[in-house]
Amino acid sequence: MKKRMGIGLLTFLFFLTGCNQNRLVCTASDDTNGIDTDVKYTFIFEKDSASKATMKATSSLSGENFSEELISALEASALNAAEDYNQVDGIEAKVSSNKDKVTLDVEILAAGLSEENKKLYGMDLDKETLKKQLEESGYTCK
Repeated sequence: MKKRMGIGLLTFLFFLTGCNQNRLVCTASDDTNGIDTDVKYTFIFEKDSASKATMKATSSLSGENFSEELISALEASALNAAEDYNQVDGIEAKVSSNKDKVTLDVEILAAGLSEENKKLYGMDLDKETLKKQLEESGYTCK
């Protein structure tokens, strides 16, 4: 029993410390024209560059800013972006929405990208360079 607890503790500590060293999470929020937008990037690194990235952008309306027309426009914009992303090998995007919120989820796999697209999406950068660029763009990174 003690052996199992010890192994469980070691496994927990590995995930707590080891995985975070190879991950970069950056977030930003914006409230422009009554539209609250939250963006979260998560990059997974192998060796010196990102192997996988996800982006989740959620736009929401509430109170006096809510209108079905604006939600429809946000959804149409997200669907257009997803369509553009889905035309790139190595990227998969989808949109979900409900009454007052639209979410665009994007997953990028570096192995499926061309060299040009790796550069375009920052998948060729090391963790520190990518972090610096995102922070200079207004993101908070951990």
